[in-house]
Amino acid sequence: MSCKYIPNMEHRNLAVKLCLCRYEATGEYVCKNKVNQESFSNVSNKRIIENFELKLSANWVYINNSGAVIGVTQTQDNKIIGIGKDNQLYVKDNLVSNWVQVANSGAVIAITVLSDGRLLGVGMDNQLYTRETLDSNWVYVPNSGAVKGIAQMTNGQIVGVGLDNQLYTRETLDSNWVNVPNSGAVISLATLQDGRLVGVGTDLQLYTRDTLTSNWVNVPNSGAVNAIAQLKDGTLIGCGTDFNMYTRSG
Repeated sequence: MSCKYIPNMEHRNLAVKLCLCRYEATGEYVCKNKVNQESFSNVSNKRIIENFELKLSANWVYINNSGAVIGVTQTQDNKIIGIGKDNQLYVKDNLVSNWVQVANSGAVIAITVLSDGRLLGVGMDNQLYTRETLDSNWVYVPNSGAVKGIAQMTNGQIVGVGLDNQLYTRETLDSNWVNVPNSGAVISLATLQDGRLVGVGTDLQLYTRDTLTSNWVNVPNSGAVNAIAQLKDGTLIGCGTDFNMYTRSG
């Protein structure tokens, strides 16, 4: 049966492969969220899917005035947040503007922005902390360690990189960590807009997995980076081993 958002069978199969929609037992293809529905409501849906592959396979391009950071994310109002080598937070309005230190911001080793707009950080003690806004204080999340990387999946699940480089999930911030079998070894990760995970392996190369239970697949010509993020416009941002930022786009 045809999905009303993805009328073309070839496109639907691509979407299922990239976990943008699912095939129900009823014989229906269902888009997983509103963003996917809007993306597939026009004839360019195949180009949208393929563009994710292009961005992953492109070459890294150095961003001037971008260092020195060990991690990066983007807020809902499009500001870029970076973690400096001093583990403090820094913010810039765009990729080429200057970093400005965030007052009372430290110290964290990883950060992501949750779907509700809050910041979720990994402290120096490998525990999770939330921050309502850039100007708020960090609030400890009980029973949240020990992880060194963090991301939120499109379904709301929290995914962490354990100290053993394996993946762990928790349904909510207050849930217990559950190990994901056959999930290592990565040092950091991010969630792509198409629902896949992208991780930085212990060899500093990029790897993707279609779902939590899929195998990691190496992205050719993808190293060497310490951390990875995706901006709202689809651009991939890598934090290089020289602590500068690099972009990757199709």
